[in-house]
Amino acid sequence: MAPINWYYKINGEEHGPVTSDDLRKMAVAGTLNPNDHVRKEDMSDWVSADRLKGLEFANTDYSPYDEEYDPDSETYDDAEYARTRGSGPESLVYAGFWLRFCAAFIDGIIMNVIQFCIGFALGFSMAVLGLQDEVFIQIISMVLGVLVFWLYFASSESSAAQATPGKRALGLKVTDLDGRRISFGRASGRTFAKYLSYFTLLIGFIMAGMTEKKQALHDMIASCLVVKK
Repeated sequence: MAPINWYYKINGEEHGPVTSDDLRKMAVAGTLNPNDHVRKEDMSDWVSADRLKGLEFANTDYSPYDEEYDPDSETYDDAEYARTRGSGPESLVYAGFWLRFCAAFIDGIIMNVIQFCIGFALGFSMAVLGLQDEVFIQIISMVLGVLVFWLYFASSESSAAQATPGKRALGLKVTDLDGRRISFGRASGRTFAKYLSYFTLLIGFIMAGMTEKKQALHDMIASCLVVKK
């Protein structure tokens, strides 16, 4: 039987053809990651690599989907896959401005509680230590506020859930332009880019209700999307 040719796409760039055995070796070597996209030569749609049976990935942070497909199979029902899971950016449903606003409102409440607790602990510690330098206290408070803001959003949106608690409550998640999970680095860039959205008199946030893919300014800067699960 002739080997089955596969193509794979990493960071939007297509490569191949390679055999199914090549895909397995690439997965073990870490060249191919679970969220990279692959397709057989007679398939019209791309699927994520973690849908293929028998691939052992060097990056084990991802859990495989329930359904698996054999890379050596002669047939593949990509129409059924598109119906049940969707594939590629064409299947993404962008989250509108008001959904995102409600998610941000929930996250704001959570953030205020976290910052209140940290502020209380900081004030108590300063009082115990007898520190009365207001400038020093303001600097420490500002630094801690930025750290909490960064870690809250970046760690949540790069996690397996791909969402903050507010987004999870409304069935939203953050992805790259191909619908894949983003890294902590990209999530960090998106988080800090929000300051630009603030500095534009909130116009950067309002853009989420005006742009084609419902992207705010910080989404565009980080090449990200907020979509419905």
